[in-house]
Amino acid sequence: GLMMGAEYRFLTESTKGKVLAEGIDDKGSSTHNQRSSLHLEASTTFNKQLTADFVFNEISDKDYNQDFSSSLAAANTTQLERRATFNYSADIWSSKLMMQDFRSLDGSAQYARLPQVTFYGSNDSIRGDSPWLIDLDAEAVSFSKKGDVDGQRYDIKPKVTLDLREPWYHLKPALSVRQTTYSLDDSSKTDSRSIYTTSLDGGLYFERNTSWFGEGVLQTLEPRMFYLYTPYKDQSNIHVFDTADSGFSFGQLFSDNRFSGPDRVGDANQLTLALTSRTLSEDTGAEIWRASIGEVFYFEDRRVQLSGTTPTTKDTSDIVGELAWKPAINWETK
Repeated sequence: GLMMGAEYRFLTESTKGKVLAEGIDDKGSSTHNQRSSLHLEASTTFNKQLTADFVFNEISDKDYNQDFSSSLAAANTTQLERRATFNYSADIWSSKLMMQDFRSLDGSAQYARLPQVTFYGSNDSIRGDSPWLIDLDAEAVSFSKKGDVDGQRYDIKPKVTLDLREPWYHLKPALSVRQTTYSLDDSSKTDSRSIYTTSLDGGLYFERNTSWFGEGVLQTLEPRMFYLYTPYKDQSNIHVFDTADSGFSFGQLFSDNRFSGPDRVGDANQLTLALTSRTLSEDTGAEIWRASIGEVFYFEDRRVQLSGTTPTTKDTSDIVGELAWKPAINWETK
């Protein structure tokens, strides 16, 4: 059949957005006749502190993206997001109010956040010469999913870091405490968990002047150590709303939790050793090359897991490496 599509874009002093719509009378389909898709997105800046954005997606049937999408990423989309967000930023804190829902295309529904309120505060911009860095993360969210447990989660995580640094080293001991409380709609009791995490992040910076194809460069050698300790606490009775394993990457070597959400805080007694070397332009200071390698050494088994998985008993992690090259201002490969 004949497919028709249209795109409308708009831009004002405070708002920008677009609408994409298309449809087809599919004469070759025995199950879908009138097929269509709709995508709306908009963002607004009310003032320097307050912004908002809106996203809405809809399709007529679950096979639409596979049949008509022009990219692999779109063709393999399993969830259509609908979201409205308000963001407020001040000097030392920021907050977000979000309403988020998903339409599942493969039967694996996700939880809707109706709503989610987050708060983040830090004294980093006003501490001056003080080595004390204080952060606060907080969240209140109401989860809803058809056919599953609904409920509310309240999470707060204050963190104190002693940030000691000179041009040749950094040393950052840190302590955080996480308090998470759940109120489930199908239960009269309230689940809660309180747990602390301590870490020590240290590194050295060695550098030398050399040349690269006749151009003067600065080459660095940066060994880094990161020790992390979180005591074990049984969390099997805590419902998982939006938490998953974070996966393994170079950045994850220095994370204080191996899970991506508050529903699980991984127990840890481990040491990360890593080495990075950079090549910097003497003229601009821009990074030309970066090579990194690292590994985690575990002193205890990781007992906290998501449902259906067993404790991890390996003594070491995989070795992860990263190589980045920026041959010009507008080109970079990693």
